[in-house]
Amino acid sequence: SQSEHFHAADKIGYDATKSEYDASTTCETCNTYNMLKLSKALYQVTGDKKYMDYFETTYTNAILSSQNPETGTTMYFQPMAPGYNKVFNRPFDEFWCCTGTGMENFSKLGDNIYTVSEDSVAVQMFYSSELKDDTHNLKLKQIANMPNEDKITLQVSAADGGQVAEGTDLKLRKPDWIAGDAVITVNGKTVKAEEKNGYFVIADVKAGDEITYQMPMKVTAYTMPDKSNMVAFKYGPVVLSTALSTNNIEASNPNGILVRVGTYDSSCQTVITVESDSVETWLKDLEKNMVRIEDSADGQVQFKLKNVDSESESLIYTPHYMRYKERYGLYMYMEEADSKSSQDRILENKESIRDTEMSTDYLYTFDDNNSEAAKNQQGENTSVGVYSGKGYRHAEKNTGWFSYDLKIDPSAETNYLNCTYYSGDSGRMFDLYVNGKKLKTVTINTDAGKNTFYVDTTEIPAEYLTEGSDTITVKFQAIAGKNSYVGGLYGISTSSAKEYDTDASLSGLSFDKGTMTPAYDKDTTEYVLEVPEDTETVAMTATPKKESGLVYVGDVLIDDKHPRNINLTGEETVVNLTSKAQDHKTAQEYKITIKKVKKTGGTVEISAVTSYNDYDAVHLCMLQRIQDITIFELTYVMDKPEMEEILYESKKGYGINALCSNGNKHECNCSFCS
Repeated sequence: SQSEHFHAADKIGYDATKSEYDASTTCETCNTYNMLKLSKALYQVTGDKKYMDYFETTYTNAILSSQNPETGTTMYFQPMAPGYNKVFNRPFDEFWCCTGTGMENFSKLGDNIYTVSEDSVAVQMFYSSELKDDTHNLKLKQIANMPNEDKITLQVSAADGGQVAEGTDLKLRKPDWIAGDAVITVNGKTVKAEEKNGYFVIADVKAGDEITYQMPMKVTAYTMPDKSNMVAFKYGPVVLSTALSTNNIEASNPNGILVRVGTYDSSCQTVITVESDSVETWLKDLEKNMVRIEDSADGQVQFKLKNVDSESESLIYTPHYMRYKERYGLYMYMEEADSKSSQDRILENKESIRDTEMSTDYLYTFDDNNSEAAKNQQGENTSVGVYSGKGYRHAEKNTGWFSYDLKIDPSAETNYLNCTYYSGDSGRMFDLYVNGKKLKTVTINTDAGKNTFYVDTTEIPAEYLTEGSDTITVKFQAIAGKNSYVGGLYGISTSSAKEYDTDASLSGLSFDKGTMTPAYDKDTTEYVLEVPEDTETVAMTATPKKESGLVYVGDVLIDDKHPRNINLTGEETVVNLTSKAQDHKTAQEYKITIKKVKKTGGTVEISAVTSYNDYDAVHLCMLQRIQDITIFELTYVMDKPEMEEILYESKKGYGINALCSNGNKHECNCSFCS
């Protein structure tokens, strides 16, 4: 789910990533709770094993994952996109719907491990537990340690100490994740149990029987149906995730009425770059490329990636349901370096950021719940719906209306109202009010084309604003007698600019090594970076003026949130950089010539310095005058607590070495240029 609603099945990836905020509202706990109730009821009606497969996956990876094991508090939403944190309700002043269902979830942990029928007991999930079944006078003890071990043990005894009811069968669910032939033993002997409707049947169990059930496990990959480069991993029944950061781990954003959701940290790694020909090739060799390593000290299974970039090699995947103190990567982007899918993802993200940049306030989620409540949605004879994968709100003919409160920028020269409509609703007519005054009559049209979504932008005159207020009430009202629906409204925002910014200059350009001349200035487009002759790579950080701006190295769109590594293959490397403005059209070209400089030497003398303070001043001066990677060695003599003489001799080499009169050598590793 996203924002408490189901959307188009083939747009799950879109819903999980369409904006930083919307991505924080996936996998609602109440939704999961109700889906488990539904799947259990469907199993009771049909006996179809697939509902128990779903139940196990969802219970293990969404319900168990929703609780803070230290406090018992629970989550509202669980983000699926990488870089987010888990946010749990506060124990005394936050009681969400998901807090209530969350409490119930953890009051019935054993609710569906076993199911009992007239002639059998079915083992549906694999957790250490005990069942007492008076119907069959059966006591069943299960010993399990999944996913660390793939074998469980079942010990049979009579509930009253006598005999188990004759003809009692034990049914073992064959899980959908099993990665080979099951191995079953009864009292130490391997048996070939009958498989029936997805269950292995152990007929007529007796008190004293001991049964083992081995279910081979392997890592499997799952991709988003509409974003094949978004990949998650599962080991047996357990979804895996990797820790990305603990940065700002307690951060949250408001959602609706007194609800809080997780936040995205852009410094987190979100992309795994494979070294194979393609992601598909890498995934085909998953058993070689994702390998189990020694379990962690606290007993978690662990996996590492092979044949990936160096940053991704340090990632360790563990069971997601045990993670609660780190920002995480559950679904991660997997790409080949500079591939089309990589550039498409970057561009899509930039376009989403641009929409947010242009908006003072906005609403694109019409959920009849938290998102709209946060904008004080009011109305009569109005409802929400979904068309072509997009949510909308509309109102009935003649009498219907709805309204929202939105922020504006009181200091701006001009404020605009932007409404998204669908041209397929052409001909619908309704009135638009701001703060109780009629702004215009809207007629939905096909000027932008047939069956397309378009944005209608209207300037809000100053007289429509309330002095001293940063909020307006926007009302969509049916026109009596026109017999026309109001809307649908597919998006609404306020902004203080009508056109995209066209300044394509960078706000910053820097490298992790060497000296760049001149220092970066937005009006300068050519630079020289000089680095030591043994330098093999440099990391470049190029920051566009607007976050939604684009940066290209050559013709490759790069992710400017992370440094770009540039390999130096010769004495001189030229980097051609293009920065594009917020409009994604206006461009500025930059040229950086990277030169490898050989070590050179000479002799320099500096007049005597007679105090430590003087020496510190000279030393600071040296640090500030580093140019052209010319390095010197410093020798000075100390006869007394005060310096009487300092002699600087320039020689080839790196670092400044000071030889004291007591023979001790000091290395400060700074650089000095005459």
